[in-house]
Amino acid sequence: MHGGKLLPSLSMRSLALILFPCVIAVLVHEWWRLKDQTDFFSDIRAAVNGSRRMVYEVVVGVLSARHHHDLREAIRATWMGYIRDHPDFRNRVLVKFIIGKHGCAIPEEDREDPYSCTQLNLTEPGAVQDVTVLSKPSALVPSDVSAICLDFKVLHPIVITQLGVFPSGPQNDFRGSVTVKLFPVDQKEPVVTAHLTALSPGVYVEGIWYKAVEQFVLPKGFEGNLLWESQDPTGLMTVNVSKVQLNSGGGVIKLGPIEDGTLPHRSAHGFPGLAGGFIFSIYDVEGLKTQLHGRVDRQQAHKARLHKEEKALQEESHKHGDIIFVDVVDTYRTVPYKLLYFYKWMVRNAEFSLLLKTDDDCFINVDEVLMKIDYKGLIRSNLCFRRAGLWIV
Repeated sequence: MHGGKLLPSLSMRSLALILFPCVIAVLVHEWWRLKDQTDFFSDIRAAVNGSRRMVYEVVVGVLSARHHHDLREAIRATWMGYIRDHPDFRNRVLVKFIIGKHGCAIPEEDREDPYSCTQLNLTEPGAVQDVTVLSKPSALVPSDVSAICLDFKVLHPIVITQLGVFPSGPQNDFRGSVTVKLFPVDQKEPVVTAHLTALSPGVYVEGIWYKAVEQFVLPKGFEGNLLWESQDPTGLMTVNVSKVQLNSGGGVIKLGPIEDGTLPHRSAHGFPGLAGGFIFSIYDVEGLKTQLHGRVDRQQAHKARLHKEEKALQEESHKHGDIIFVDVVDTYRTVPYKLLYFYKWMVRNAEFSLLLKTDDDCFINVDEVLMKIDYKGLIRSNLCFRRAGLWIV
């Protein structure tokens, strides 16, 4: 009786074991059929639209500035031409120049620096030669740190003449000991130093104690920071920056952010803030006036150059078909965006194993690259961001 109940159960189990592989086979077959149809129709769409994805072993993206026509021609005549004429390499390697779609509309003389496209907002200098960054500070509070730092950038040459510290006594007198140092960005040695003590506080001018320092001309593009240090944080006073107005001398200097919540960058000497001031004079005032008076003429001439440059680029692109225009303003600082947009374009339009970035002043040994196609990458750990120069972050 017990055996009679077991037989139907065994029969159902056996049937399931037989049918299961068949069901899997049917599902796999149906999946492949649908996939083939999808690929088939995708191929038809690509053929109709002329957008069938090409396959390459290596794609070389050549970063190039809009006005570097001669460098691009040199590449076309050398290693790029070698690829084009080689019966094997022409189908394995693709080379494209990466160029920003837009030229900077600001003449180079009127930019903050040659690496970006930021307007230099200078105004006519006044009759007073000495510029005080901050006068009559109010709402001073004791600092809770022993080092406070202010970043700044020079947009027209200046000479710093005095470094100052906020008073720390109840009658605006100076107590304690504070050292003020001027550092170039990313440098460990100061350019000038002023040491203020209770016995030698310097001179009191409009709410700040100052000491004269050795004078150096800080050129346009100089990036530095002022550091206020004290062994006793209670002797270091700071100010509520929302209640003060800083004087940039008509735009000849650009002060870094010091608002509450601003975090120090990795190479900073102290916490962002303001524990005093400084006095500077504008160097070459006549040169500054000449620059300002010629701004309109420079703008008109630059606009004409941009129009001529754009026309030449379009003719070059139509002739050679090897330029990718990416939607950025073409400057040094936008290079990361140029690479990103180029990579995005390549992923959409081609398949490749290796993407190689180079510049338009470099030579590529194509044979060596293809021999070492098993690329392992370059890994750099603990890499600091640059705080000055071309690749500032």
